[in-house]
Amino acid sequence: MMLLAGLIGGRTGRSAMETVKMSFGQKGGLLFALLNVLQLVGWTAIMIYDGALAIGGIFDVGRWVWCLVIGALILLWIVVGITDLGWINKITMAALFVLTLVLCKVIFFSGSAMAAPSGEGLTFGAAVELAVAMPLSWLPLISDYTRQAQKPVRATAASVVTYGLVSCWMYVIGMGAAIFTGEYDIAVIMVKAGLGIAALVILVFSTVTTTFLDAWSAGISAESLSRKVSGKTVAIITTVVGVAGAILFPMDDITGFLYLIGSVFAPMIAVQIADHFLLHRDRFSVALDGRNLVIWLIGFILYRLLMYVDIPVGYTLVDMLITAALCVAAITLSLGAYYYSNVRSGLEAKAKTTTDFFSNYISQSYNEYYQSCIQFAQTFEEKDRLELQFINVNGRVQVSSYGLTAGTQPGTSDVTEAVATGNPPSFEGLDPQTGERILSVSAPLRFHGRVIGVPRSVTALHE
Repeated sequence: MMLLAGLIGGRTGRSAMETVKMSFGQKGGLLFALLNVLQLVGWTAIMIYDGALAIGGIFDVGRWVWCLVIGALILLWIVVGITDLGWINKITMAALFVLTLVLCKVIFFSGSAMAAPSGEGLTFGAAVELAVAMPLSWLPLISDYTRQAQKPVRATAASVVTYGLVSCWMYVIGMGAAIFTGEYDIAVIMVKAGLGIAALVILVFSTVTTTFLDAWSAGISAESLSRKVSGKTVAIITTVVGVAGAILFPMDDITGFLYLIGSVFAPMIAVQIADHFLLHRDRFSVALDGRNLVIWLIGFILYRLLMYVDIPVGYTLVDMLITAALCVAAITLSLGAYYYSNVRSGLEAKAKTTTDFFSNYISQSYNEYYQSCIQFAQTFEEKDRLELQFINVNGRVQVSSYGLTAGTQPGTSDVTEAVATGNPPSFEGLDPQTGERILSVSAPLRFHGRVIGVPRSVTALHE
């Protein structure tokens, strides 16, 4: 899913929230841009809170102090700019890589398996869902970083594969920590490993580099709300709000936050993927795509309902598949209705042309009228896709462009209604004679105020 989401931005050169407008229109995109900004403000606060807790486990000088330190470094990162501090980012990533190797040694080669904890735990499906919610929060952001790629497929694939492998590695480390050391606090494990100051520096800069991306993406998303908005300014505000939230509110349990992210963005991405890759639609120029917004709302409600069902693969995958299927089905039905509407309009126009032509022959003899019907049916140019019938007031076919139905009775409501009311009705359904699905339009011919015949146009409908 992340690969497909990133490819949309890479192929179009648009930011993540700009690609959302391709499915939901300009005003619809604003809704998700706002929700994405709120999500990123939340993540900024959570990352600062968790970073301060972890660092406090090594040097306990108060959580609020470390929140301020981390926030100040993020602000510095934003003000100086992402490209100007690229070398620091590389050093930090290298240090984190070394740290993970050290942690692997400490966790897997320095302890023995602990007894399973007592009490209630998560079901497998719920654990899968919480694991999915972490990368899911990046789905609305990945296009911000793939839109400028010269080779979108390779760049996006590399990002997704790297993210996936590293995430799995981190999950293994966390699981190993719980099983072999009995600890869940990474700072405690680092202290036991004797890392000290090195662990402090690595934790600070890893928190800063990761949280910077949240704040920076909030700025990019906010730019979709208005051209007057400065992305850098919003990133700064996001960081300040995040620091305040991390200081004022406890954020030890973010399960509800993760589920909320899943319920909002899983159906959104599903609609985008279905629109771009399956339906090849681009609604960027319209104000609002109400149909897709309704489908998203259905997906949102469905996700919240699925939370009460234990599904081994989690709720996100099921919700996204159903939402994408609804999106495809809605467009298919819409196109079908559009097709039938066009066919009906074409038949009605053909019927009117036919009645206008034969109105010149009604006042003459019946024999001349009948011969004209035969000649008209034989020279009918659209007989390869339409059948033209001339029906008498008793409902029987007198002349047909196919020649095979003459003398039969169609038995459909449009014929009887045309004779009875003098109006040009249509019929859509199964042909009583053949069982084939058809669409027909009957246009009555009047003489001195009464119906004397009914030209009828018939075509087969393909499912």
